[in-house]
Amino acid sequence: MGTSAHICIYLGPSSCCYLAVEESRLDPWTWKSILKLRPLAESFLRCDVGNGRRASFWFDLWTPFGPLIRFFGEGGPSSLRIPIDAKVVDACTDTGWALPSPRSEAALTLQIHLTTTQLPSISSREDSYVWFVDCVKCRGFSSAKTWDDLDLAIRSSCGLGLFGLKELLLSWLSRCGLLSLIGCQQEFD
Repeated sequence: MGTSAHICIYLGPSSCCYLAVEESRLDPWTWKSILKLRPLAESFLRCDVGNGRRASFWFDLWTPFGPLIRFFGEGGPSSLRIPIDAKVVDACTDTGWALPSPRSEAALTLQIHLTTTQLPSISSREDSYVWFVDCVKCRGFSSAKTWDDLDLAIRSSCGLGLFGLKELLLSWLSRCGLLSLIGCQQEFD
């Protein structure tokens, strides 16, 4: 199956979050390369939950705890009684969050946080994905700001720059459909 077919299957409007896609040994190397860059995108991409119909409960970064599957571990879906493929709206009703009594520190922490958020089930606003650079929300994707942040991080950690990888970043974001997902009307410097 080609890269474009993977993108259509995994990243279409009704598909699972790109963070949940697992690599197969039969996948082409280009697709495997794109999947290996996910941790890079995770540091920039956040989900702003509206009605919760698009946001993955377990895999999108919609809470301050990161993707909840990492916060809770593999047993999270079982302990919270929320299926692994659930959207955020699936975890609530019109009157509150539909979670069992907390049995762990992580569950208690999540429930405390959720008391400060609007219920997705009563929102008419669509979920949206936002690009953050250096903890600042961008008005869209900015390759210049993203590149500067990446280059600075690498230079400070190992003294090297990322010469030649800017185009790779843009290509990867474009192929994954993330540029259109985050409202990419910004500049591509």
